[in-house]
Formats: sequence, C-alpha cells, structure tokens
Amino acid sequence: AAAGGFFGAAVSMAMMQGIKRGLFSNEAGMGSAPNAAAASDVKHPVNQGLVQMLGVFVDTFIVCTSTAIIILVSGVYQDAGFVGVELTQRALETQVGHWGSDFLAVLLFLFCYSAVLGNYAYAEGNVQ
Repeated sequence: AAAGGFFGAAVSMAMMQGIKRGLFSNEAGMGSAPNAAAASDVKHPVNQGLVQMLGVFVDTFIVCTSTAIIILVSGVYQDAGFVGVELTQRALETQVGHWGSDFLAVLLFLFCYSAVLGNYAYAEGNVQ
C-alpha cells in the first residue's frame, strides 16, 4: 500500500509539473489563443487550425528542444548555482562566445515585447 501511495504521488507530481510547463511554454489549454484564431479571416477553418498548431510546434519542438540541447551539450547544468535564464546564458556563452548572453537578452526583450502586444490585442478583442 505504501508503494502504491508513493507511485501515485510521484505520477501526480510529474503530471502537475508537465501541466505547469505546458501552460508556461505555449499556453496549452488556457483558452486565450482561440480568441486570435476566431478573429482571423481564412478560406477554411482548417487553415487557421494548422497555423495554430504550427505555433505550438515551433515553441515546443524547436525553441524548447534547442534550448535543452544547448544546455546539455555545454555541461553548465552540472555547476551548482545556475538556474533559469542564467543557466541558458552560461550555456550560450560556452557554446558561441561572449555575445551569446547579449543575444539572449535581445531575444528575451523581443519575446516580452511581443507578449505584451499580443495580450493587449487579446484584451482589446475581448472588450469588443
């Protein structure tokens, strides 16, 4: 019984962590992306569905996977004290040189700026 309880708790924690990361990474299941999809003007709804799927694919399989590969190949994850953006910065610096952290800073700014613009567009669409 104790092993079953431990196994259930472990599966529950893994699911919770996966759901958190999915929501953080590509807002899977949040319901905000359909607002933009519904406002589009396409010949067939399948075309918009393909565009929406492409966004999740690019985010999850290209951006997240390449980030993980850069971190794993660099080996900086073994050093204590590096987490989050700092871990990614150090990994880029070891792989491409000192400009890697500057490149990441520019990318983060652009991602944040586009997120603000996108959420503003969602809010404006919801008010109408």
